[in-house]
Amino acid sequence: MRSDPLISVIINCYNSEQFLKEAINSVFIQTYKNWEIVFWDNNSTDSSAEIALNFGKKIRYFKSKSTTRLYAARNLAVEKAEGDYIAFLDSDDIWTEDHLECLIAKANKNFKIVYGDYDFVNSSGEYLSGGSSVLPSGFIQNRLFKKNTISIGCILIERKLLQNYLFDDFYDLLGDFDLWIRLAENNRFGVVPRIIEHSRQHSHNLSKTQSSRFLVERRRLYRKNLKLKRIISTPWLIYYILKTELLGIITR
Repeated sequence: MRSDPLISVIINCYNSEQFLKEAINSVFIQTYKNWEIVFWDNNSTDSSAEIALNFGKKIRYFKSKSTTRLYAARNLAVEKAEGDYIAFLDSDDIWTEDHLECLIAKANKNFKIVYGDYDFVNSSGEYLSGGSSVLPSGFIQNRLFKKNTISIGCILIERKLLQNYLFDDFYDLLGDFDLWIRLAENNRFGVVPRIIEHSRQHSHNLSKTQSSRFLVERRRLYRKNLKLKRIISTPWLIYYILKTELLGIITR
């Protein structure tokens, strides 16, 4: 593979006009230049389409005929990607200027999956918290059950590998975590130990508007994994199950 492979940046959007321009701008100012944006409009009714189309030909715009669940929409966008690698940017988040450059440099050292660190900002882009995490590398499945350190906006995945896994479209909230767990079963993860994304926190985040689904989705995730594993071989899966059930009791 060439040293500057094409990266497909997937932006899934549903009525995201408030922060969309800033998100797209953070791709256009990347120091790494060989990218395309696959913009999947999940049947928005606001000005999201107009904002995206004003950026020109480097955005490949697709609009769904109906609104689907987020992870079903992500899979549809993956089908349209033409790059050697795929990255994801949520329509309210922001990348650092060297985001893609950092990830592809690590990927070129024989990694099919690479991720970096992130922090949290408010609706105005001001720092809230996060960053300076200890990010595990290599075969990290057990570490992920202990704590998910990966933001979907910080990961780079070889397209051919991702197409063999895809997202479980049952999920509204944990579809990325479910994918990381499955990928981590047999694949090494490379790490960029620095902040490369600013994840925006605001009142319309799905984790807030659909928080009631967390327990249902967590239970689906560990049931899937219980079918695949011997309990004794995965102690951190047990930790995850106990933590999930305790959270369910506390939040009832």
